[in-house]
Amino acid sequence: MLHSIVFLCCVSLPFSLLRSQELADDAQRAKDTRTVETLLRLKSIDPNTNPKLSSAVSRYLKTVEGTDRYLDVVEQLKFKAAAEGICELAIEQFATPLGVQATRVLLKLDGSSRFLEVLETGSTEEKVAVVHLFGSVGNRLCCETLAEIIMSDKSAPVVRQAAVAALLKSPPGKEVIEEALESDNFPATLRITTAAAVTQLSDTAFKNSVAKYLKLPETADAQPLPPLEELMTARGNLELGEKMFLEKGTCSKCHVIGTEGKEVGPNLSEIGSKLSREAMYVSILDPSAAVSHNFETYYAELFDGEVVTGILTSESPDEVTIKTADAVLRKLPRDDIDLIEKQKLSLMPEGLQKNMTADELISLVEYLLTLKKKPE
Repeated sequence: MLHSIVFLCCVSLPFSLLRSQELADDAQRAKDTRTVETLLRLKSIDPNTNPKLSSAVSRYLKTVEGTDRYLDVVEQLKFKAAAEGICELAIEQFATPLGVQATRVLLKLDGSSRFLEVLETGSTEEKVAVVHLFGSVGNRLCCETLAEIIMSDKSAPVVRQAAVAALLKSPPGKEVIEEALESDNFPATLRITTAAAVTQLSDTAFKNSVAKYLKLPETADAQPLPPLEELMTARGNLELGEKMFLEKGTCSKCHVIGTEGKEVGPNLSEIGSKLSREAMYVSILDPSAAVSHNFETYYAELFDGEVVTGILTSESPDEVTIKTADAVLRKLPRDDIDLIEKQKLSLMPEGLQKNMTADELISLVEYLLTLKKKPE
């Protein structure tokens, strides 16, 4: 009997301790909630300067993290200790209203320094997220930062393109783009991307105002291409489009469809499942606008003066292999290389539309859009 009582005591003791801890935690949460509610009502006490109050607010915020309430409390209390968490929340939720609101709160709380740090040292995905957020906020400070991005050739092409789209979201951003176009300071490498983005706007007055600055290049018959808005609604001939790929368009010199062509650039057998009509035109008219990952051009200069350019296919401590534009693999010993660096320009040449008329280009895009991944 005594043995049974001792056993039951041993079993029940941990449960009692856990229950006591739960009650203590509940009590602490209730106390923190009262503290925060009091601070919100009084508005005269700064929790940033009081370690005890700061700890209470921090504990409370953990219970409402990632919610509108979280942002509301931080904003009202101007609670600077939450700045890092809000920055992370904004980037993680960049495509949602919560992420945009987190950005507004952080800009008021701590300025733009944390976001600028991400734009300087973050991953490409994080940089694009911040650009998207700044476009959604659309105030003067954000637009100035986005303008700096599109003007800097140090920024990755995908980040600069995202900055163009972000600027086009707000009146101040549109002003930035229009002023740069009028003063002829707008980067040439972004004009086609910008033309494509402008076609998607419903702001007719702005579209008409910048149209003269965003004309597309000439074709084989020395005629300028129609505005991208017209190209987007035009439809081509599939048989002619396939012929363009294999012949006049010169696409098959660097791309493969099925068993046709040379595999230098990306395989296009399923390109219709990957790119929209708009993106297809941009990739042909401005191939350096968004170079596919793993297909960046590398420039290698050898000690004997020879220059080799192409796609980096492999590298080791002893050797680098580059596939040139004619699909030849060049194996370069490290000891022979004086300089090797990644280029911002695509190996795909600009001006391919000069080999075709507008109708032929339209047909080429029409054909490429039919190349879709087969259902499993």
